[in-house]
Amino acid sequence: MIKTKSIVLIFLLLFFSGCGQEESYPWSDDDLDVVLNENSEKMVLLDFETDWWTWCDRLDNDTFSDEKIIDFANDHLISLKIDAEKGSGPKQKEKYRVRGYPTIIILDNSGNELDRIVGYLPPEDFLKELNRIKNGTNTLSDLQLKYSK
Repeated sequence: MIKTKSIVLIFLLLFFSGCGQEESYPWSDDDLDVVLNENSEKMVLLDFETDWWTWCDRLDNDTFSDEKIIDFANDHLISLKIDAEKGSGPKQKEKYRVRGYPTIIILDNSGNELDRIVGYLPPEDFLKELNRIKNGTNTLSDLQLKYSK
């Protein structure tokens, strides 16, 4: 009987030691002004959301929990969640002209908008968009430059 309890205990320890080891998305708790003043190299991701909209929850549960998205964020982004209806959210929403949720705005390290992703995207498509923006392909500034030429 003791041997059986030992085996069960070892099994449970091994099982639960693997749980909770998943890396979570690296959301920053800093204010946007602090991030922009102290950031010298990473893009800034602003996730405008509400607590009542299903697609914001889907983005959190499906996309921001994806390992490849988390890896990209750790390497290239400082990410902030902004509740568009609470705290400083309404002012930020106006400033960035957010009209729907979720809206993801990517800023350069100086605070200039590079591009935005509006609505829900599954992880693979979201990562493609992040890489496109990181590479400067068809971003707002890229398109403005092409237009001016």
